[in-house]
Amino acid sequence: MMETWLLTDQVAIKAAAGNRNYRENLNLPSINTLEQISGPKDLLHNLLVEATGNKGRRLKNFNVNKAVHWVAENTEDFSALRQLAAFNRFEQDLKRVVDNVIRLKNICV
Repeated sequence: MMETWLLTDQVAIKAAAGNRNYRENLNLPSINTLEQISGPKDLLHNLLVEATGNKGRRLKNFNVNKAVHWVAENTEDFSALRQLAAFNRFEQDLKRVVDNVIRLKNICV
């Protein structure tokens, strides 16, 4: 699911690909269709490769798996994902875990 959530920010994908100046539109899927995408990991990898603008040897040296992590680092706003049920569940679960950790920390102090 994480790769799906990373398909929302062209700027972050271009930055992760090492080519902020890539001028083409990456044709990202709309937020409404994200959860229906089959193969979101492959799509994200293909978009990253495209955004490098590289060919041949330079493309061969591109580490797409490392770049995926940089997409998350470069995404400044995940709020659009709140339209997705799966993201809302993830966010609620994460808040619950953090609250439990804080509560346990306070008990142990």
